[in-house]
Amino acid sequence: MIEKVARALSIADGNHQDDCSNDEDETPAWKLYVGSARAALEAMREPTEAMEDSGEKAIYDLPRHIAVMAYEAMINAALNEHES
Repeated sequence: MIEKVARALSIADGNHQDDCSNDEDETPAWKLYVGSARAALEAMREPTEAMEDSGEKAIYDLPRHIAVMAYEAMINAALNEHES
């Protein structure tokens, strides 16, 4: 997941996912975002109240594996909190 988030952060900064950084060793650009990706995931480790509410609703309303449903609902709530 750290690599996936790091790649997304790199792309959000305008890099193609396979771009190399300016380093002489041609480090892939996304690897420069690993620290930021880890920090983002750490920040999301403890759900907000909106995430908890969405997770609880998903557990009771959807017929999929509980952990996956709750995780997706909470992450979606986190991504949408600034729009509320």
